[in-house]
Amino acid sequence: MTRAGAAAPAAPLGARLAALAAAAAAAVTIAVRLPLAYRSFDLFGDEVIYTGLGRSVSSGGWPRNPEGPFFLHPPGFFYLEAGWARLLPRPADVVSAVYQMRTLNVLLAAVTAAVLVLLAARAAGWQAGAAAGLLFALDPFCVRQNDRVLLETATMLWVLLGYLVAAGLTGPSPPAGRRGGRRGPAVRLRGADQGPGGAADGAAAGGRGRGRLGPAAAVQPADGRDPGGRLRRVPGGGGADRPVRDPVGVQDRGRPAAARAAADHRLQQPDLAVPGRAPGGRGGGLLADLCRAGAGRARGAGRWRAAAAWALLALLAVLVCAGLAASIRWAAVPDNGYPRLRQYLAAHVPAGSAVISVDDSPPSTRGTTYWLLSDRYRVGRWVTPAARARTGARYLVVPWAEVNQRYSYLTPGQVRALIRGGRLLFSYRERTYGDLALYRLPWPPRPAR
Repeated sequence: MTRAGAAAPAAPLGARLAALAAAAAAAVTIAVRLPLAYRSFDLFGDEVIYTGLGRSVSSGGWPRNPEGPFFLHPPGFFYLEAGWARLLPRPADVVSAVYQMRTLNVLLAAVTAAVLVLLAARAAGWQAGAAAGLLFALDPFCVRQNDRVLLETATMLWVLLGYLVAAGLTGPSPPAGRRGGRRGPAVRLRGADQGPGGAADGAAAGGRGRGRLGPAAAVQPADGRDPGGRLRRVPGGGGADRPVRDPVGVQDRGRPAAARAAADHRLQQPDLAVPGRAPGGRGGGLLADLCRAGAGRARGAGRWRAAAAWALLALLAVLVCAGLAASIRWAAVPDNGYPRLRQYLAAHVPAGSAVISVDDSPPSTRGTTYWLLSDRYRVGRWVTPAARARTGARYLVVPWAEVNQRYSYLTPGQVRALIRGGRLLFSYRERTYGDLALYRLPWPPRPAR
């Protein structure tokens, strides 16, 4: 059996391993993200907006919000949401609706992981694909983005699918030699080296045992094809024949046996000369190093490559452990203050009550408090005594992290002045909004007549 015949099963095996790695990456992605989606990342105002836009197209038409048609973002993701919503029961409230769409994004992230593995495997082998899929599955930033109803997850999936299709149209997968297979270089001589007095004879006549082929040497893949009829079979160990390439393209009639044996040994250890270097000197450059490494003769370069491989494996292990530790920490400490606040309000505050929000950005942008409570309560920016007296607003929701980071239309001092004399009803400390608090304010003083 030729070397090409022995390497033939490597491609199907590599494809099967790549498919297995893609399925494993998708499973790990779901296993990491799904439990975190419902308790480890608090709700965000944009999630409510995008969930509503998806439901607005469930009966067809363009995405719409209360202000009219919405064309700020491409509508593809909203139609995906509409199709997903048709498969699930109607949600009980806005929180349940957001959680349903978060589940959709988790599944899209799993598909993204599988596509990423297939792309990396096509470029550098199934091992690289498995590493890329594992990094994506455990990367903290990717986990956080995929667990929210945002557009980035679906957008990245479309991009990677486009790359995968383009890679399939541009040509076949890399040869087995580039994926770690057994296919090695074979050498054919042209020009001055094609004769009985070539480099192999010079080596046999007392030159260096590893004589050079000269700058006219060319590399051909040893894939079993013999277009020029230059392959001949010589006896190998154990009675088996082995194919070698005839360096001169003719039969070796009349050549000494020592010269033929030297040529055979020479072709088992091919080495390219680098243009511009002396034929007897050790060539430098990346091409020569790669050829020597492929032939097993660049021991120094091999050590460097082994060191680089171990360094990459160590870096991969560090990144995977860091991502896994972040996911464990997120799972151990819940971050779901707004759902807890809604539960408290439903039990203690009548529906339709006026609630003051401070996390808006006037004049047009409403904050998370508005989007998450406006389905049950009247929410507004009634911070002046006159506005509070007119609307009867006595409840104030303060996400202190947004106030302290200046994402509020009020300064921290103004908020503290507003709650002076009030009573704290609910407080929950979390990562997203810091101390999420609900206050009951005293009645504003009556204006003087």
